[in-house]
Amino acid sequence: MGEAATLAWAEVHNAVAILDDQTAVYLGRQHGVKVKRTLSLIATGFDRDRLSEDEAIALVDELIGGGARFPCDGRKYIAWRRANGLLR
Repeated sequence: MGEAATLAWAEVHNAVAILDDQTAVYLGRQHGVKVKRTLSLIATGFDRDRLSEDEAIALVDELIGGGARFPCDGRKYIAWRRANGLLR
């Protein structure tokens, strides 16, 4: 229900929805909603020198501690980005 509300709000306000659930991301994009994933926001902050490597790692771990489910923990975040061609 949270993802649906986020998508609806983003659509009405022409905003970007921040989501990680694959189905919600797919449906949002199918309906023309701009969608970003949490790890892509962290990557942008890191790539633009707004987050240090330690801060990015800590943020990923904090989000996981709050219930987020990612393909890696903070300690493996940089290696995960590199393995997926996402490291600039």
